[in-house]
Amino acid sequence: MLSSANIDIEGALISLILMLFFGSGILYTILALIVNTIQNKPKKVTYYFVMFLISGIIGLFVSAVILIIVWTKTEI
Repeated sequence: MLSSANIDIEGALISLILMLFFGSGILYTILALIVNTIQNKPKKVTYYFVMFLISGIIGLFVSAVILIIVWTKTEI
């Protein structure tokens, strides 16, 4: 009966990647919107969309680097 307890690793990995991308993108976009609103610097929607994409990609990259460091760390 082990076949009925399969783990969907691919689905979990895709969900994790999407959460990291959208989480970092939304977090930075909201912070940039708040700062620009306080400083009275109006920006266009395309600025926030590009920043969302860039911060999402940077968030994925930083997460991958941290994951590699944690997995390859040797114990003394």
